[in-house]
Amino acid sequence: KKIKPSMNIDSFWILTALWILPFVVNNMLRSRKRLPLDRWHNPLKVAKTELLVFTGAALISIAYIFCQYLQSKIFIVNSYQGLVLLLIMYIYTTSLVTYLRLRLWINQHPDYAFFVLDSPHSWIKGHHKLHIGKMNGVKEGRGMSFSLDDEIFVVSGKHNFSFDILSRHGKSSSYLYTDYIDLDTAAGTMYVFKEKQNEKKLYLSHANSAQETNSKK
Repeated sequence: KKIKPSMNIDSFWILTALWILPFVVNNMLRSRKRLPLDRWHNPLKVAKTELLVFTGAALISIAYIFCQYLQSKIFIVNSYQGLVLLLIMYIYTTSLVTYLRLRLWINQHPDYAFFVLDSPHSWIKGHHKLHIGKMNGVKEGRGMSFSLDDEIFVVSGKHNFSFDILSRHGKSSSYLYTDYIDLDTAAGTMYVFKEKQNEKKLYLSHANSAQETNSKK
């Protein structure tokens, strides 16, 4: 007698799907949850926290499937459960890659600063994004900067920047304008920029400092 796979969807997978869906949408739209811009936050710790959360979600889901197997002695994963598990693994893998890339760059440049553009975010209208066109005459600041979502990490010191302002909708971006700023960046400082959109200009709104930025601390 053939055993038909059960299509019953238990509460575990329903709750897991509801919990994981916002993270999937945010990742697909390249619009991570904005952290408060009125104080410093350690970007490596934020990335590590996200990684630990999704590592836990992946392990719990796999353990749940394994427990079901031990009870029934039949390995059954219906399409809904498989989709939820696939989404969890996708977010976990993305978080792992993000964390490793950021950790590598910070280990190489422990005395870093980073920039954030204070721009309204909307899934429908998109948002404006800060991009380094040139840094000290070097295209995209190669070797001196690192971009992650809406944050730009740079080595500390005196620099002249050519900033491109982009309009971002999901994964696509369109050029708006360019502005030039000279800035002496201090290690352990988050610089928050705002726009004068009528003048197509950037200005430094405020800066938040931290006592330490070294990833080894």
